[in-house]
Order: sequence, then structure tokens, then C-alpha cells
Amino acid sequence: MRPAVLFCAWLGLAVAGWGAEAAHTTHTPAEVFADMAKAFKKEKAKGLHITYLWHLTNPQGGDWWIKIDDGKCTMGKGTIEKPDCTLICTGDDWVALDNETLGGMRAFLSGRLKVQGNRELARKLNDLFP
Repeated sequence: MRPAVLFCAWLGLAVAGWGAEAAHTTHTPAEVFADMAKAFKKEKAKGLHITYLWHLTNPQGGDWWIKIDDGKCTMGKGTIEKPDCTLICTGDDWVALDNETLGGMRAFLSGRLKVQGNRELARKLNDLFP
């Protein structure tokens, strides 16, 4: 499995996969989010009501959101009001995190990856999208 995105050990976030083949390499944030949608574990999301926002700056910038609502997952491009957890980095860094060419701890400690809002919810990403 390819590793996901996040994150920093002191946040308790382990690198996880989005369920794709190890040989597969993403090139765009859209591909990363498409892989996440395929890997979603609805049984892990029962009773959860969480909104996530990714603010990806250039290059490959844009905003993406994910809404978890009692076992259901919806996602899209754009913003969402009052996210519970916001992740901020460049689009290129988001892809590099997914492809394991950028380590999560390095990205977080160097300021290339920022987490705003409830950091505990960022930890749940690894369970929801293994």
C-alpha cells in the first residue's frame, strides 16, 4: 500500500496507505483524493461527524474537503464552512507525502505541513483511509 500523507509522530499520526498498489505513484492532488475515496472504511466512521479541509497552495494548489457523517464519506473540490480540522501545505508536498518522497515528520516540523483545528481528528484519517 502507498503511504498517505500525514504526519508527525508527536501527533500520533502514522504514515498510512490509501489502498493503492505500491508501484502506483500519484502525480496530482486529485489522484491522492481519488485514492482516499477508494480506501474509505465506512465501518470505522460509524457515529463520526467530522469535516476536513485541505488548503493546498501552489504549485498544484486548490482546496479539497471531506465530510464524514455516520459512516458516509463525501468529498469535493472547494471549501467547506467551519471545518473541524484543516491541513495546509503545497499541492506538490501533498503529492510528495503520498508518494513517500517527503516524510510527514519532516514536513510538519519544517512548517511545510500545518494542521489547524482539532489535531486529534487528523489522527483519525489513518483509520478512516488506511
